[in-house]
Amino acid sequence: MEKKLRTAFAILLILALSFAFAACGSKDDADQKALEEAADKLNAQCPMTIDSETVLDNVVASAGKVFQYNYTLVNYASTDFTAEEVAELQTTIEDYLISTIASNSDMAELRDMGTTFKYVYKANDGVELVSITITPDQY
Repeated sequence: MEKKLRTAFAILLILALSFAFAACGSKDDADQKALEEAADKLNAQCPMTIDSETVLDNVVASAGKVFQYNYTLVNYASTDFTAEEVAELQTTIEDYLISTIASNSDMAELRDMGTTFKYVYKANDGVELVSITITPDQY
């Protein structure tokens, strides 16, 4: 469990750093285009080893100004987690993300754009463990 908690904290740090890769734009179409360009630039570097536990597989800018980060926890199979541990991990990360998006001055332009952030974490066997969506009404 201690290793899993360290992984959770590492994920939180990674999430904070991942905001640096997001792009800013003007309105609607221009905002969407900026997000798509940011995704292209970041995907050129993927897969990206974030730390010994986590790989950023890719990012996707979807319609409606959705920016999705897709991660793999390389040292964990889906069977390594109980349902309770997954729920705790999801809650911890989601609370951190909402707080960070709402309060981080570097996120101001992305907030103004009305970006929806999605974070998907898969185990090394390809099974999705955690999926978190943060919408503008949450921040």
